[in-house]
Amino acid sequence: DDGFCDCEISLQSNEVTILLGENYTLTGPSGDYDYLWETETDSIGNTQTKEVTPTDTTKYYLTTTNTYGCASTDSILVNVHWIELYLNQDTAICYEDSVTLYGPSNMAMYNWSDGIEIIGYNDSIIVNPSSNTQFTLDITDNLGASATDSAQVTVRLLPSVSILSNDTSINFGECTPLYGPPGFSNYEWLNEDTIAGTTQDIDSCPPDTTQYYLSASDQYGCTGIDSVKVSI
Repeated sequence: DDGFCDCEISLQSNEVTILLGENYTLTGPSGDYDYLWETETDSIGNTQTKEVTPTDTTKYYLTTTNTYGCASTDSILVNVHWIELYLNQDTAICYEDSVTLYGPSNMAMYNWSDGIEIIGYNDSIIVNPSSNTQFTLDITDNLGASATDSAQVTVRLLPSVSILSNDTSINFGECTPLYGPPGFSNYEWLNEDTIAGTTQDIDSCPPDTTQYYLSASDQYGCTGIDSVKVSI
């Protein structure tokens, strides 16, 4: 019988791609058939159409049986596309400093936010927050898949630096000690553009009236500045 022999089926597509979380409707041929939709492990439906929401790439098989008992099988591969984003860039900076945050390259869209407004549209961004801030990046690739992650930027206050010596006057050819505050990791004394010392305390023997500046850094590398004047 012609009807018995003519039972081969073909699905509309052999392979499709959807985004993670999207639904896809599997559609079999119309006609007087019994339908059986299956995956590699399970039977999932017995109607002409079947809506699926796979969480991973899955191959679906449709077996149809006509009124003569002739069975035929075809399959469709449903690729599930998704992306992940891991910034892993939590960091700390000193007040008034800046830091560059980087996202992945080759995305179709970037949106950087500081929790209040959108502040950038590129794969990287330079930020200099005045207080602790969580920066969020939303990305979308060329297929429309999206992902979000955040980076926390902690802002360390600049240390208060107070030179222990007061402004003073000395005679030409004399020296006077200048005392820096204790407890800092690094010290740098400057007179104009010249380094006068890199210890907590120095001896000052200027040839004329000089303003000394002390730059002192804490354990985080954050720096405070104070000055003292030695008059001749």
